[in-house]
Amino acid sequence: MEFEASKYFSFESSSWARQRIVALNVWTEDTPSWNEKNNADGSVSVTERPPFYERATLGGFYKMRAYPMHRFNDRSVLYTSAEYRYTLVWNPLGNISWLRFLKSDWLQLVAFAEGGRVANDYSSDLFRDWKVDGGFGIRSFLSGAVVRFGVGFSDETTSAWVMFGQPF
Repeated sequence: MEFEASKYFSFESSSWARQRIVALNVWTEDTPSWNEKNNADGSVSVTERPPFYERATLGGFYKMRAYPMHRFNDRSVLYTSAEYRYTLVWNPLGNISWLRFLKSDWLQLVAFAEGGRVANDYSSDLFRDWKVDGGFGIRSFLSGAVVRFGVGFSDETTSAWVMFGQPF
Protein backbone atom coordinates (compact mmCIF):
# COMPACT_ATOMS: atom_id res chain seq x y z
CA MET A 1 0.00 0.00 0.00
CA GLU A 2 1.37 3.36 -0.99
CA PHE A 3 0.39 7.05 -0.75
CA GLU A 4 2.14 10.09 -2.20
CA ALA A 5 1.08 13.74 -2.32
CA SER A 6 2.73 16.94 -3.50
CA LYS A 7 1.78 20.58 -2.99
CA TYR A 8 3.22 23.59 -4.80
CA PHE A 9 3.13 27.19 -3.62
CA SER A 10 3.84 29.86 -6.21
CA PHE A 11 5.21 33.28 -5.28
CA GLU A 12 5.35 36.46 -7.34
CA SER A 13 8.02 36.84 -9.96
CA SER A 14 10.80 39.35 -9.41
CA SER A 15 13.32 41.22 -11.51
CA TRP A 16 15.64 38.17 -11.32
CA ALA A 17 13.11 35.33 -11.17
CA ARG A 18 10.32 34.58 -13.59
CA GLN A 19 8.94 31.97 -11.20
CA ARG A 20 9.48 31.07 -7.54
CA ILE A 21 7.99 27.86 -6.16
CA VAL A 22 8.05 26.04 -2.84
CA ALA A 23 7.37 22.37 -3.56
CA LEU A 24 6.44 19.93 -0.78
CA ASN A 25 6.16 16.16 -1.02
CA VAL A 26 5.22 13.31 1.32
CA TRP A 27 5.38 9.59 0.52
CA THR A 28 4.59 6.59 2.67
CA GLU A 29 4.38 2.86 1.99
CA ASP A 30 3.69 -0.34 3.89
CA THR A 31 3.74 -4.02 2.87
CA PRO A 32 1.05 -5.75 5.00
CA SER A 33 1.82 -9.20 3.55
CA TRP A 34 5.43 -9.07 4.80
CA ASN A 35 5.96 -11.85 7.36
CA GLU A 36 8.96 -12.38 9.62
CA LYS A 37 9.46 -15.49 11.71
CA ASN A 38 12.16 -16.05 14.34
CA ASN A 39 13.61 -19.54 13.93
CA ALA A 40 14.90 -21.76 16.76
CA ASP A 41 18.49 -21.37 15.54
CA GLY A 42 18.29 -17.58 15.96
CA SER A 43 17.87 -16.79 12.26
CA VAL A 44 14.95 -14.85 10.83
CA SER A 45 12.84 -16.06 7.88
CA VAL A 46 11.11 -13.42 5.77
CA THR A 47 8.29 -14.44 3.43
CA GLU A 48 5.80 -12.71 1.14
CA ARG A 49 7.87 -9.59 0.72
CA PRO A 50 8.04 -7.71 -2.59
CA PRO A 51 11.09 -7.91 -4.85
CA PHE A 52 13.99 -5.66 -3.85
CA TYR A 53 13.27 -3.09 -6.57
CA GLU A 54 9.60 -2.79 -5.49
CA ARG A 55 9.88 -2.44 -1.74
CA ALA A 56 10.09 0.62 0.49
CA THR A 57 13.53 2.14 -0.05
CA LEU A 58 15.20 5.49 0.53
CA GLY A 59 18.37 6.72 -1.11
CA GLY A 60 19.16 7.61 -4.68
CA PHE A 61 18.23 10.28 -7.13
CA TYR A 62 14.54 10.68 -6.17
CA LYS A 63 14.29 10.18 -2.39
CA MET A 64 17.09 10.96 0.11
CA ARG A 65 19.40 12.17 -2.66
CA ALA A 66 22.54 12.43 -0.50
CA TYR A 67 22.56 8.70 0.12
CA PRO A 68 23.45 5.86 -2.29
CA MET A 69 20.68 4.03 -4.15
CA HIS A 70 18.49 1.90 -1.84
CA ARG A 71 20.65 2.77 1.20
CA PHE A 72 17.67 2.21 3.53
CA ASN A 73 15.05 -0.48 2.90
CA ASP A 74 12.49 -2.32 4.97
CA ARG A 75 8.80 -3.11 5.21
CA SER A 76 7.52 0.47 5.81
CA VAL A 77 8.69 3.95 4.91
CA LEU A 78 7.82 7.59 5.58
CA TYR A 79 9.50 10.33 3.52
CA THR A 80 9.13 14.11 3.29
CA SER A 81 10.79 16.66 1.04
CA ALA A 82 10.78 20.43 0.51
CA GLU A 83 12.30 22.29 -2.44
CA TYR A 84 12.68 25.97 -3.27
CA ARG A 85 12.69 26.30 -7.07
CA TYR A 86 13.92 29.63 -8.41
CA THR A 87 13.50 29.96 -12.19
CA LEU A 88 15.81 32.64 -13.49
CA VAL A 89 14.84 35.33 -16.00
CA TRP A 90 18.40 35.05 -17.30
CA ASN A 91 19.00 31.99 -19.45
CA PRO A 92 22.59 31.86 -20.74
CA LEU A 93 22.02 28.54 -22.56
CA GLY A 94 19.29 30.14 -24.66
CA ASN A 95 21.39 33.21 -25.48
CA ILE A 96 24.64 31.60 -26.64
CA SER A 97 24.45 31.02 -30.37
CA TRP A 98 26.44 27.77 -30.46
CA LEU A 99 24.28 26.28 -27.63
CA ARG A 100 20.90 27.10 -29.21
CA PHE A 101 20.61 23.53 -30.46
CA LEU A 102 19.82 22.58 -26.83
CA LYS A 103 16.57 24.58 -27.04
CA SER A 104 16.79 25.73 -23.42
CA ASP A 105 13.54 27.32 -22.24
CA TRP A 106 14.61 28.11 -18.68
CA LEU A 107 17.28 27.71 -16.02
CA GLN A 108 16.31 26.92 -12.42
CA LEU A 109 18.24 27.03 -9.12
CA VAL A 110 17.01 24.64 -6.41
CA ALA A 111 17.63 24.16 -2.69
CA PHE A 112 16.18 21.07 -1.01
CA ALA A 113 15.81 19.37 2.38
CA GLU A 114 14.57 15.82 2.95
CA GLY A 115 13.77 13.57 5.87
CA GLY A 116 12.72 9.97 6.07
CA ARG A 117 12.82 6.66 7.86
CA VAL A 118 12.22 2.98 7.15
CA ALA A 119 11.05 0.49 9.78
CA ASN A 120 10.02 -3.15 9.95
CA ASP A 121 6.41 -2.23 10.71
CA TYR A 122 4.14 0.77 10.29
CA SER A 123 4.42 2.25 13.77
CA SER A 124 5.81 5.15 15.75
CA ASP A 125 9.32 3.90 14.86
CA LEU A 126 8.87 5.77 11.56
CA PHE A 127 9.02 9.04 13.51
CA ARG A 128 12.18 8.24 15.53
CA ASP A 129 15.80 8.63 14.48
CA TRP A 130 15.05 10.29 11.15
CA LYS A 131 17.68 10.49 8.48
CA VAL A 132 17.96 13.95 6.94
CA ASP A 133 19.83 15.46 4.06
CA GLY A 134 19.88 18.66 2.07
CA GLY A 135 21.48 20.13 -0.98
CA PHE A 136 21.21 22.27 -4.04
CA GLY A 137 20.97 21.88 -7.76
CA ILE A 138 20.59 23.47 -11.14
CA ARG A 139 17.95 22.43 -13.66
CA SER A 140 17.15 23.36 -17.22
CA PHE A 141 14.33 22.60 -19.60
CA LEU A 142 16.23 21.31 -22.64
CA SER A 143 14.50 20.13 -25.83
CA GLY A 144 11.27 19.36 -23.97
CA ALA A 145 12.74 17.60 -20.91
CA VAL A 146 13.98 18.70 -17.49
CA VAL A 147 17.68 17.96 -17.01
CA ARG A 148 18.97 18.33 -13.48
CA PHE A 149 22.28 18.29 -11.66
CA GLY A 150 22.11 18.09 -7.88
CA VAL A 151 24.43 17.69 -4.92
CA GLY A 152 23.16 16.31 -1.61
CA PHE A 153 24.85 16.34 1.80
CA SER A 154 24.18 14.06 4.78
CA ASP A 155 25.96 12.89 7.91
CA GLU A 156 27.18 9.80 6.01
CA THR A 157 28.11 10.99 2.55
CA THR A 158 27.86 13.52 -0.25
CA SER A 159 26.36 12.53 -3.58
CA ALA A 160 26.03 14.22 -6.95
CA TRP A 161 23.43 13.21 -9.53
CA VAL A 162 22.69 14.09 -13.14
CA MET A 163 19.15 13.06 -14.06
CA PHE A 164 16.15 13.73 -16.27
CA GLY A 165 12.88 14.95 -14.77
CA GLN A 166 11.85 16.63 -11.53
CA PRO A 167 12.10 14.40 -8.42
CA PHE A 168 8.36 15.04 -7.78
